Amino acid sequence: MTTQAPEPGDQPTAITLPVFIAAAAALVIGAFTLIWFAIPGPDTRQVLTAPSGDKFIELGELCNDDDCARVAVLDVVQPDQSHLRTYCPLDRPGNAPLFASVVAVWAPAEDSVTLQFTSPEGPPELLTIVLAECTRTQ
Repeated sequence: MTTQAPEPGDQPTAITLPVFIAAAAALVIGAFTLIWFAIPGPDTRQVLTAPSGDKFIELGELCNDDDCARVAVLDVVQPDQSHLRTYCPLDRPGNAPLFASVVAVWAPAEDSVTLQFTSPEGPPELLTIVLAECTRTQ
């Protein structure tokens, strides 16, 4: 007695199409959830607006045990209402967030901003960002 193998398209399966779709969707949602929570947010984030409302400085810090990555981004509203974003040099040593509380004083011509902040290790400090030095676009 011989048994005939079913045709390739007619082989039975234990997984139905709705179960396969549900499992695939759960896998994709789970992967996105893991990625979302694996990427840390900044330790501090401040947005400082110029009195004219046309310029913004965005400060951010991401710290670990060894050091902190600090960034200042200048955002200037152009006449056509588009935004030009450039990065400002911001080299400050230390492995603790500095910009949890910041007071910004803009120059009258809005060509610089002086930041007053208190580091965890010491007295209040001042940092002046000259907007003409914000030239890095990446």
